[in-house]
Amino acid sequence: MRLGMVGYWFVRVVVVGVKTVTVHLLFECPCGPANKKRKLEIDVREIRIPLEHGWRRETLISGVSRMGTIKGEVSYFTPCGRRFRQYPDVVRFLEKNNISDLTRENFSFSPKILVGDFLQPTGGDEPVRLSEEQVVRRLEELRATKNYRPHTSNAHRMEAARLAQEQKIQQQLEKEKAAMMAKEAKRVAKEEAARQKEHV
Repeated sequence: MRLGMVGYWFVRVVVVGVKTVTVHLLFECPCGPANKKRKLEIDVREIRIPLEHGWRRETLISGVSRMGTIKGEVSYFTPCGRRFRQYPDVVRFLEKNNISDLTRENFSFSPKILVGDFLQPTGGDEPVRLSEEQVVRRLEELRATKNYRPHTSNAHRMEAARLAQEQKIQQQLEKEKAAMMAKEAKRVAKEEAARQKEHV
């Protein structure tokens, strides 16, 4: 999604919770060689506000990732029945109708956010409509299976790498200590043998 002539934003949702969702925003600026990253905390309670004003949020499910998150397409429906699939259309509608109690931050088109209704295709004409609770329950069942691969954050990976490195260093120290003790025992035995030889 292009923002003026400045650069591009790429959004990647990495954690989904009941109340908050952490997303990484990667900004690429053509005027500089370095990319900048920042985290944005999305409050799911804010995403629910349009629903309290008569809006509908529907997610057409296309699948579930091995991380246990929903894949699909999100649509918003206004109280008058208009459908929106992207932010610019929502913002234009809010401005055109002078709606000040809703902002862009109250909307999210990420299918990983479990808010609103969910449509599960069945191969027939009409998809099955699922509630948030039903989707959450199905995801929990999926995560309980052996095919689910839980997401590991960078912090967890760094901590695991640090612990592995510490364990490796500890093993190396123990190995060196054992080698020194063996060398010392060999030296003592050699000296004792020399003393016994002198007494003979």
